[in-house]
Amino acid sequence: MGFDLPDPEAAQLLADSPAMAGAELAQQMGGPGGPHLRALYRGITIDYWPDTYRGQVRGSLQSFAYGHNAGSFPPAAVGLACRELARAIGVPPELMLLQRLEVGLNLALPTSPRPLLAGLTHHKGSPFLAMIPPARTPRPLEFVAFHTDYRIKIYDKGTYARLKNLAQMRWLPLLGLSLNPSGQPAPANKPVFATLASGQQSPDLRLKPASKSTQHHLPTLPDHLLRLEAVFLRARALRLRGLPAPLTLAHLPEPATLAIFAQHLRRLWGQVHHQAPMSFPLHTTTYNAALLVAGADSTFWPATRLSAAPATYKRTRAKYPKLREAQTKHTGPHPLTPLLDEALRPWLTL
Repeated sequence: MGFDLPDPEAAQLLADSPAMAGAELAQQMGGPGGPHLRALYRGITIDYWPDTYRGQVRGSLQSFAYGHNAGSFPPAAVGLACRELARAIGVPPELMLLQRLEVGLNLALPTSPRPLLAGLTHHKGSPFLAMIPPARTPRPLEFVAFHTDYRIKIYDKGTYARLKNLAQMRWLPLLGLSLNPSGQPAPANKPVFATLASGQQSPDLRLKPASKSTQHHLPTLPDHLLRLEAVFLRARALRLRGLPAPLTLAHLPEPATLAIFAQHLRRLWGQVHHQAPMSFPLHTTTYNAALLVAGADSTFWPATRLSAAPATYKRTRAKYPKLREAQTKHTGPHPLTPLLDEALRPWLTL
């Protein structure tokens, strides 16, 4: 996120904020350029250039809220985290412009996600590339399809989190969030939420790091957990239909905004191509079966376009989606699709 402060009074609010209490002078160049102040607060990095009243905020909103990002992040917690982040930095949320954003969902699976990951081929022509795995594992856990303004990440979150110890709580959750394993907000603590909603000053949240006595409260990850994630790399990638422009931290927790991101994540998954299962509708010709297998490869269509007659290529290209639809009806949806639809339903009905 980036922000431009309107006047010296706003700059003073930033200077007096809890997050900037431990700020230090950073000499390295970057952002707007020149020496600037840098502060680390609950996993969030704040850079501020006093000469221009400009700042940048980077980090995981979920980790800011919970002290880790291994569990779920329900809508109520998103709203609380956005309000408390703005309060902690001393900058109104409507001034904080979203420039990069990661939107994702964890999906518990009945079996290992490895076969699903191995079957990924491409998204809109961009192949899924295997990323270097963490130490102590011989196989890739993460596959990414790269585009200019965004990328799609699909990975074995359960194994990755256990290897990287992502479930280790680094600080206590924000006041109003529970420590229970599900990551859901605590049962209604009405005075706390009423105070936060009213915009009044809430209790100071510079909480102590989590102690060993809180370790039993850490989330218990499912044995098999897959994460689907869209990473928006530029502000223009966030210009989705229905979203305000520019998109600010104030807009992020609104039900309409969360629903649009949920719809977009489902749409992106629907555009992902996988290796075709070796099961075809009755009376499928050998040619059509071969086309189904080859057409899932992102390199197939550019190669045939160069070698085939234009009319033949056009006819074959138009035929492939119909064959794919018929095969999907025969084999059923991808195993991940119904799980994703069920997981996204609460976000679409806020």
